[in-house]
Amino acid sequence: MLAASLNKFFSMKTKQGIAYDTYLLYYSGPVVENGDWALKDGAEFSYGRLVTMWTDHEVSQTSRLILVLDTAKSNYWVPLVRKTSIAYVGIQTLYVMKDCERDQTFSIGDFTRDWVDYNCNPQSSVYSADFSTPIITTYGISPYWTFFRFHEPSVDEMNKHWSESFFFSIRPFLLLYSIFDSKRLCCVCSFFSKCFSLLRMSVCPPNQLHIGHGFKLLRFFKTPSSHSIS
Repeated sequence: MLAASLNKFFSMKTKQGIAYDTYLLYYSGPVVENGDWALKDGAEFSYGRLVTMWTDHEVSQTSRLILVLDTAKSNYWVPLVRKTSIAYVGIQTLYVMKDCERDQTFSIGDFTRDWVDYNCNPQSSVYSADFSTPIITTYGISPYWTFFRFHEPSVDEMNKHWSESFFFSIRPFLLLYSIFDSKRLCCVCSFFSKCFSLLRMSVCPPNQLHIGHGFKLLRFFKTPSSHSIS
């Protein structure tokens, strides 16, 4: 059932038949000690299996997979994501300090609410860069994450859009603009920029990573300690 649902999700495309730039997968269910998902009948679903299913789909070559996991053990998947060199994968989850696990001063689900709250309201007080907090948000990205680029329309897609949206008389001007687009003339600079970003992300990743869809992946994010475990 889970495999079928994931395959259907990974196969989804826009109405134009184009793959989405980003596929976001959320999980907040039971897990085992190594962070794998605990399914019915004692079955487990590992990160390796998830990545294999993702890379079996053509969309994995040009799209990103972002995992948002609200469980107490999903931080074990972060190092695995950082070693995934065959796809663009990112993970947002939390790290629970051992003292917090023992004292039971957190509730599964609080992280999701506070993470969404901060992304909707950057002035929110739930964000913290304090290493001493018992519940800390952590994220990880695959090595070649910085090489990802949002989808650019093909010539056929542009022609179709122009024919549906613009008068015939102005299409030559649009064609000239697309040919002399400064971004296309700076492909060499773009390559070196990608390499520099790759180095920077591997040495000193930012506390807030902008995704390009209006939200960020966060590190050192504090869940209020007043919550009680349910």
